[in-house]
Amino acid sequence: MEPNKVDCQVLENEGNENQEVNQVIPGYDSFHDYVRDTFDAIKFGIKSANGLPIESNFNYYSCFPSFLRVKNKNAKLLSDIMQHLLGTVGMKNQMSHCDIEEKFELLLEINDIFLDRANNLMDRECGINKDSEVELVVSRVTSQPINGGWNDQVCQPRVTENSQAISLLAGKNVQRPQLMFKDKIDNSSNPWCPRIKDKPNSLKPLAIYLEEGEDGEVFNHPYEYELDMFVPPGDQFEKSEPIKYKSLEETPLIIVKDPSDIKLLIEDLKRYTEIAVDLEHHFYRSFQGITCLMQISTRDTDYLIDTLSLRSELHELNEIFTKRTILKVFHGADLDIQWLQRDLSLYVVNMFDTHQAAKQLHLPYLSLAYLLKRYCNVDPDKHFQMADWRIRPLPEKLMKYAREDTHYLLYIKDVLKNALIDIANGQINILEAVYNRSTEICKKIYIKPVWKEKSCMIMYRKSQKMFNNRQLYALKELHKWRDQTAREEDDSIAYVLPNHMLLNIAETLPREMQGILACCDSIPPLVRQNLLKLHKIILKAREQPLIKPIIEEDIRQRLTQRSSVNNSEVWVHSRHDIPSGMEARADLPCLLDENNTLEKLISNVTIEHTVTVFDSPATSEDEEMEKNEQKVTGKKKKFVFVSPFERYKRVIPMIAEEEAQEREKQREEEENRLNELKKKEKELDENDTQKEKVEDNSLNLTSLETRNSYREKQESNETEDLREENITQNQKQIANNETVNLLRSRKKGEKDRIIKDLKKKDMMPSKAFDYKAVDFSTFQGGSKNTSNQTNFEQTMNHMFETSTKTDTSGYYVDKNLSSFRSENLTYSSFPILNSSNVTHDLIRFQENQEVDCFDLGRGLATILEWLFLINPNRTNVLNVQFLLSSRRQPRRVQVVIGEQFGLEWTDFQIERRTIVIVHGFLSNGQQSWINEMEKAFLQWEDVNVLVVDWSARSNTWDYYKAAVNTRVIGYQIARFLEHIENAISTRENDWGPLHLVGHSLGAHICGFAAKELKKKQSKWKIERITGLDPAQPCFRDVGFTMKLHKSDASFVDVIHTNGKLLSQIGLGLPEPIGHVDFYPNGGRSQPGCDSSSFEHLPIHLRVINKAVCSHGRSYVYLTESLVSEVKHNCTFWAHHWDLSYRNLIQRVETELCDKNICTEMGINAINYPQRGTFFVATSNVPPFCINDTRMINEVMTQLKRDYADEHYD
Repeated sequence: MEPNKVDCQVLENEGNENQEVNQVIPGYDSFHDYVRDTFDAIKFGIKSANGLPIESNFNYYSCFPSFLRVKNKNAKLLSDIMQHLLGTVGMKNQMSHCDIEEKFELLLEINDIFLDRANNLMDRECGINKDSEVELVVSRVTSQPINGGWNDQVCQPRVTENSQAISLLAGKNVQRPQLMFKDKIDNSSNPWCPRIKDKPNSLKPLAIYLEEGEDGEVFNHPYEYELDMFVPPGDQFEKSEPIKYKSLEETPLIIVKDPSDIKLLIEDLKRYTEIAVDLEHHFYRSFQGITCLMQISTRDTDYLIDTLSLRSELHELNEIFTKRTILKVFHGADLDIQWLQRDLSLYVVNMFDTHQAAKQLHLPYLSLAYLLKRYCNVDPDKHFQMADWRIRPLPEKLMKYAREDTHYLLYIKDVLKNALIDIANGQINILEAVYNRSTEICKKIYIKPVWKEKSCMIMYRKSQKMFNNRQLYALKELHKWRDQTAREEDDSIAYVLPNHMLLNIAETLPREMQGILACCDSIPPLVRQNLLKLHKIILKAREQPLIKPIIEEDIRQRLTQRSSVNNSEVWVHSRHDIPSGMEARADLPCLLDENNTLEKLISNVTIEHTVTVFDSPATSEDEEMEKNEQKVTGKKKKFVFVSPFERYKRVIPMIAEEEAQEREKQREEEENRLNELKKKEKELDENDTQKEKVEDNSLNLTSLETRNSYREKQESNETEDLREENITQNQKQIANNETVNLLRSRKKGEKDRIIKDLKKKDMMPSKAFDYKAVDFSTFQGGSKNTSNQTNFEQTMNHMFETSTKTDTSGYYVDKNLSSFRSENLTYSSFPILNSSNVTHDLIRFQENQEVDCFDLGRGLATILEWLFLINPNRTNVLNVQFLLSSRRQPRRVQVVIGEQFGLEWTDFQIERRTIVIVHGFLSNGQQSWINEMEKAFLQWEDVNVLVVDWSARSNTWDYYKAAVNTRVIGYQIARFLEHIENAISTRENDWGPLHLVGHSLGAHICGFAAKELKKKQSKWKIERITGLDPAQPCFRDVGFTMKLHKSDASFVDVIHTNGKLLSQIGLGLPEPIGHVDFYPNGGRSQPGCDSSSFEHLPIHLRVINKAVCSHGRSYVYLTESLVSEVKHNCTFWAHHWDLSYRNLIQRVETELCDKNICTEMGINAINYPQRGTFFVATSNVPPFCINDTRMINEVMTQLKRDYADEHYD
């Protein structure tokens, strides 16, 4: 409808009969006729819509094709009409992609736009002209002098004749840009959700999920992992000659306001390695604020980007902003980073903040205006400092002011970078701190403002007013109303109701509505619109009682603030203040003085001190002499000042002694309780024996199941607890060759059948075999035996002797095991923990998850199950030791979980990387390979090293028990790390990464520890887990929650050195379980591990020794990679391999290796982007690194044996 065809008034001129009547709308002589027919059509449409079937009737009619055809046709017609209306008002949304609520909201916006257009056209037709251009309004602000400053003349800038006052530039009729945004602004209290849909330059796929923050739930940072892994390029740390900027006249200015211009902008920015960025923001007419303009400058060009019109398209700039090789220079980017996320879905990687650099240089001022004046001799024009940046088109002066913010910034960055290197005497540590701080700013996440009562009280405290209960109630309710109204209207709280007006209304509490308006010097529009609501709030506040008590702390704080000016001596002087450079006075008044009134009141009461810091012993002669001297001279007793830290050190031995006594007392109580339970168990066993004899006389054969069920009815709960707690003692009694008794009667011929099965599987040892010939100390890859290591030889000899003794049943066990119930004899397996409810008393395993450890079959596995009791130890029985060391403190310090944590006596620093080393089966924390690895880590980097020693009472020759205890040890490690986290909770939240290293069973322990930390939602993130040939028995055919898995950490690398099948004496897992799995020399056996064979066993001992040696070669390779990294003399290159012999011969052996194809095994594996399985070639003698992927002859021969089937194929 065009403006010149609108009739605002219908003029009827009956005198002029020859005048032609023009048709306003085709087919209608007047507008009223058109309106009448339109209303008739609308009423008919509503009536027809109401006549449509609903609910079950609609479903019934939908079964008829004719009804569906008509319905779909009209639905498509309505959708096309709505899409046409969207195009008419200039919206680019697609109706087909919106749900019903969004369609309804879009229709409401379309109606509003049409009504606004109609009003404007009718006003214009009636002669009311409204200029569409923005009318600029300038309000000058005079600078207020600072009173009371001793250096006000020095610090204040000089006012010259040419200087201009700061002005506020605004527009009278600026349209609200948020009405035209494609994305609806959400001012609710729900967490702000990132709108990013694509993630360029990513190291990790895009994932948006909720996290628990300080103020509730917040969404994660999409580029958090990339920022954690970011390291600035080396050229950014080099000193260079600053590149002089061009003048504004010589530099072209490009305005970007069309979507097609964004592609050209991106292509131009790709040519540069550094750019300067700044934003202009508006917050007065928006609740959260709006980013109105973006400035980007290169060495050659200045860009001004209209972020209001390109709000939904500028996310494409992530290709530049997240590129690690392009440096983005900001000044004071703390808020800019959050505005970019909120409005433009932009994130920054690799940033240099000149504000942080100026702070490190200790400049007197940190503003951009000061840097421009100091380094570029440019005075920025402050005339438009507080301009309304929503104005379109931008005036020339605003454009000039905006481009100056980034035009000189690259040159300033060069000067500041050189200055940072100079003050560090040529080092880069200060410059690196600026980059680190800038990266931390990039990790900030935008959080929407949420109303809290605390914010209201903060405003009240700053006002220094004294309110009664009514006034406080009115203040809180008005403050809450203002926040709700600002969210609904999308206006700032300052626009809805300024603070001084809110305080004035709450203090006055006017009875009438006009009184509310009188409290405002200039009445805000929204106050006038909601005057009735405000009046109801005031009336309700006047109904509140006056005598309701106010919080005492608030009253005391108000009084202190009021009297701060008049009575400054109260806070200026304190009798216990000790100026620097002066010694503490010993005659200060103190509660310990004898003349003190409080002490006189209780002088007749004798109190026995538990901790005496100042008191001398009761029998001290010096104290008696001092008292006599005091009576004679009349002088006061002088006390020596003792600092709080000195008191703390004096108290520690007393507390430690009390804790030791308490532990000894608990141990004695536990022993007494166990002795009583043993007596009860012995009585029950004797009763069972008598009853069994009676049953044997009545029945010739009693099955095992019947006897066990009868025993279950007789046993008490105390006996069950005893059997769980005495598992370790029972195993020791077997090893000490104590008296053994018959456990249960066996069926006739069962022993012969079991022995026959063992012979079929070649598992029956020779009677002539000498176990002393086996060097079991090499089980950990050749480590030397220590005093803490289990005597495996003695145990095996005893088991062999015990197994040769027979009687009618053929099997003997310890007498304490005779009461073990048949329900624990599960099929060839031990249960793995699947419950996260790990308590301090006992971890109970579910019997429905069973794993065949050795693939022996049901009968043999039942016997092994019976011999090796597999219930886990209690956590307080395991006695896990945690030993900390560092470069400054290379000697290990044991830290115990308890009240006296002892972390302060170590050199542990949370900012450093923390390495956790966990040993495996039949090992301990004093093994030589752990000492060598610890030393290599400390030489490699300044790290914290934590050695976990779990050998004391859990790592026994019973592999079943050790395997079950892995989850318990993992829980203990997670609990220890949680204690560290709690101990340093008051420090700066700058957590260094965690790197867990575990060998054999220790690798699975690391996985369990990582899982427990995730459940605890720890702030300490596990960056990496290195599995050194993770143990295979009992862990192969289980789910990923029951063993080490790549989901346990951000990066999991595994070194497989003995990954054969268990039937081929393979001790390590053969299948890949990490992000990167390395298979040195094929991963089944390692060169250089051969030894002489013995003829006592059907299987040569050479095979066993080679398996043990290969199993331990994994930690040797890791240690050697650390040493090589320090010396820079060799690299374990790894070629991608699909675990087949054909691929090994065709590609791995023939193709050359470089950084683009290969990766590196060892400590640097995390620095490469390649993922998958890799082949590594090593030497057969130390040093094993050969800096190549070509294989030696011994490896080729071994691979042909290991892959015999594939080789002949």
